Amino acid sequence: MKLAACYIVKNEAKKLDRSIFSLRHAVDELVVVDTGSTDNTMEIARSYRANLLTFPWQDHFGVARNFALEHVESPWIIFLDANEYFRHPKQVRPALQDILNEKPNLDAIMLTRYNVDTDVPEKKLPYDISLRILRNAPELRYRGRIHEMLQKAGGQLKLAYACEELSLMHTGYSSLQSPSKSQRNLRLLQKNIEENGASPFDHYNLSVCYFGMGDYKKALVHSMQALDSDMQLIGSQGSLYHIAIESMRQLNMSPEDMLALLTQAAIRELPSLPEFYGEQGMVLCAMGRLLKAENCFQKAMDMFDRSKVNYRQGSYFTEKAASIICTRLGEISQSKGDTAAAAYWFKRASGMA
Repeated sequence: MKLAACYIVKNEAKKLDRSIFSLRHAVDELVVVDTGSTDNTMEIARSYRANLLTFPWQDHFGVARNFALEHVESPWIIFLDANEYFRHPKQVRPALQDILNEKPNLDAIMLTRYNVDTDVPEKKLPYDISLRILRNAPELRYRGRIHEMLQKAGGQLKLAYACEELSLMHTGYSSLQSPSKSQRNLRLLQKNIEENGASPFDHYNLSVCYFGMGDYKKALVHSMQALDSDMQLIGSQGSLYHIAIESMRQLNMSPEDMLALLTQAAIRELPSLPEFYGEQGMVLCAMGRLLKAENCFQKAMDMFDRSKVNYRQGSYFTEKAASIICTRLGEISQSKGDTAAAAYWFKRASGMA
């Protein structure tokens, strides 16, 4: 199996070396497309004997990625961002080979990414599921100026979901830079919509931008437009519900409306994610329905304890979220006079905070 690694970069000198280093023994080919670096990004790429190409930036990530694909020779491609690196470098090639042996007709593979806030490294962020490995085929190309998606001409993508051996770390989140990044993404999204009209996926990405900027009213409008469509976000549907529910909370909307969205849509569509049972419990607490809330919290923790990671759906139910749920369970137990249960839950909460 011949395998290539591919990157689109600009001023990524601080990150690119770690990313390439994590897959250097797994790949046979390295293609790096630089879109205008002024630091030593290109020198780092050369040090790994990359096929280094330059491409003038056109405010279009999809076009840049497709340019890179045209210069890859290997039949399979790992296409990473410079701020991503493999957690288990020695497992990359054998784990990928195992997947391809089992499913030789795949188009692409979804990987789990563990996100890190570079400004607050100890902060636990949600993990997500992202398409990062693809077959080198002319019918597979990226579409979109921003948040570009891989599409297959004339058909649906045949996907597989990798487990821990192919998981990534992602250092692309920054508490300080998030607002400016949202502004940049918003500009590109609006330009894309002017050219092509607004798709459900555009509404989702607009909701992400406005949510990051703290404009919860617009975030809710666009998230609901996306939810009202027939779009399915592969591996990321939960994030759409999260934006809608949290925006409703920030806008002080009625608990009944939030509960309806949770029970009639989020939980029904994504029954394997613990966060929505936790969200349901929080809303029921606000309504004074503590016994039903306790059941929801318990279900969320049971699911979390069985599996910390869902390798098919991203999740924002981190240890911090679990700690909040445990605290609520402790408070409910305390209100019932069950001191032993209260002590257990408070101890669990403190251990995960």
